Amino acid sequence: MLTRNVAIGFCIVAGLSSGCGAAQRAQTRIPPTAMADCSGLSGDTTVAELLAPAKIRAVAPVYRKYFYARALQPTRISGAALYVPAERGVSEAYLERALSCQAATQKGSLDANDPLAVDNLADVDVQALGPVMRISLIGADPKAGQAILTSARALQHQGSVSVEQLSFSDAPGRAL
Repeated sequence: MLTRNVAIGFCIVAGLSSGCGAAQRAQTRIPPTAMADCSGLSGDTTVAELLAPAKIRAVAPVYRKYFYARALQPTRISGAALYVPAERGVSEAYLERALSCQAATQKGSLDANDPLAVDNLADVDVQALGPVMRISLIGADPKAGQAILTSARALQHQGSVSVEQLSFSDAPGRAL
């Protein structure tokens, strides 16, 4: 009887340990940005045109609540939402695929403020909201989320520079 109980206990422990190993191997995640099918998108300029600084209407932070304990649930910035005008012939699914491919290959625009080129970009989501599209860029951690938001705001403000002439003079040293 004792040997039977030991044998059953051994089988249970062996089964659980092999199952746990399989569960640990299954938890290796591939980022969604790396799973996009990027064939046929190499010459597409739609993304670059949509993320041009002059077309970004607004940038808003995206927040996420982190649960550490019942009393410790801080809300942190997890990324940015960019609002751009909807373009004719560009669907949500296509734009999400194109943005995910651009983020996965780290070949964003040549702009240093490209939020798609931030390290640890975990997810790209596109949603049509009437005349605009919301592009949500989510980081893997709060540090990446803050970097995405900073880049997105810098990209937006890059396109809003205006030059204003304050005075004119036709002769050197003499202002009108």
